[in-house]
Amino acid sequence: MAEGPEHTFLKSTSTDVLQGFSRLRLYLYHEADRKKFDMACLLERDWSRPLVGQVLWHHSKGIDKDVRTLLLDPHAEIKLYVARDHMKNRQQLSEVLEDFKRSGKTDLYRLKIIWIPSDFDADKEAQRILIQDLVQSRIVSDILMNVVFGNLEADHIRLFLTSSGIQGVNLALLDLIDRRSFELNFSGMSQALGISKGPIREKISILHGAGLVETPDGVIGIAYRTTPRGRLFLDLLGRLMWEMDVEHEISSEMIYILSKLDCQVVSKEEVWRNTEIFPQNKFIHLLKTIRIAREQWRLDLTTRIKLPNKSLKAKGEPAP
Repeated sequence: MAEGPEHTFLKSTSTDVLQGFSRLRLYLYHEADRKKFDMACLLERDWSRPLVGQVLWHHSKGIDKDVRTLLLDPHAEIKLYVARDHMKNRQQLSEVLEDFKRSGKTDLYRLKIIWIPSDFDADKEAQRILIQDLVQSRIVSDILMNVVFGNLEADHIRLFLTSSGIQGVNLALLDLIDRRSFELNFSGMSQALGISKGPIREKISILHGAGLVETPDGVIGIAYRTTPRGRLFLDLLGRLMWEMDVEHEISSEMIYILSKLDCQVVSKEEVWRNTEIFPQNKFIHLLKTIRIAREQWRLDLTTRIKLPNKSLKAKGEPAP
């Protein structure tokens, strides 16, 4: 049966968002064999994450089959379902999920659902723009930020920037831990950065609280390594600096990701005019932190714009 215009639009929009944001080079996007699905791709960062997806528009009776096919796929880590939003569809979906819960299935969290207003008309440009924004917002939040990017949230950035004392240490320390995972204790970090252990302990506590670093088996004070979230954060800042220093323009994808982290991008003029020691604007605060880390510790994050893992590990086995 031929696809309707709404079905076709939702399918192409979903894949376009995933492919479009891969231009930031924070993850790799590869198309995959769709088989019985409307969408199939591979999202690669610290490890490989297969994604499959289905679109439901005209045929409500297909919900049971669609959801079961998605949830029973043994390979996909992310299962995307884009569906027409009305009560009958929500009820049928709820019944299918309850059936899976009763059977003991525990990975229903892998199913990411995007509900589309039932009166969407793909022939109307204004509506296409609104739905495109909706799909992009949900995919970036539910799939990229929450899964691929290690669940990086605005609160983590706020905590990272919540510090006093020597500025830029938090970023320099995070980069040091990333480059020398599990090698350094507090004394080693203090020696490497040329500052006392007091500020190191304070910043480590902040980085640990933000989920940017971790210790073996949760033992505090022995040695540290960056988490997938911490590596993503460093890569994100590296990409930002590359766009500003080399391309001289911040991409729309970067602006969108930063907005999700409550970092509203402002003009260069506004950055230059800001004289606050700890700027209220998180974007300006990040730039100031990067600048000081560059000046004090010769930090160059632009070398991170290439993904650190050329040959990817299996899921659960982080790249070095």
